[in-house]
Amino acid sequence: MESITLAQFKQRLLETVTWCLSVMSMDSVSLRTPPDVNGSVAEQYKAVVHKQTDVILFRPELDENPLAGGRLLFVRLIDPADNTASTVTEGFFDFQNLPPWDTWVYYSEDGFLLCWIPRPLVAVVQPAIDGQNIAWLDGLEELAPFREMLRSEGIVD
Repeated sequence: MESITLAQFKQRLLETVTWCLSVMSMDSVSLRTPPDVNGSVAEQYKAVVHKQTDVILFRPELDENPLAGGRLLFVRLIDPADNTASTVTEGFFDFQNLPPWDTWVYYSEDGFLLCWIPRPLVAVVQPAIDGQNIAWLDGLEELAPFREMLRSEGIVD
């Protein structure tokens, strides 16, 4: 992963978890707060980060469970997307196979997103896991060094 320090990643993860837990409704699987910007995934990501950072007033310290029971999800940005993830998750992913903006922790110019999925929504996401373009971070070998760094920091098990 490039252009982000561990401290910055921890802060983004904290903001994302705090944001999602504050807007999540169990009446719906939706966590799709509009980012108020059209354009590339990179532009949308910047808008989401700005919105979360500006709105979150309560920022607890990362505790023993920084993922708050959720899981980190890897999403490879492919073009054209085939809409499969949207279909099998009943709309949790959009037509481009992107999870809700609210869950985005990190965008890489290498063409992938890391997202945080709240524990109650892990089962909703599971049918979209294909192990290549959409995968849980703990099951993806290409990001093993990053996962090990997070493990050494106590962020993941």
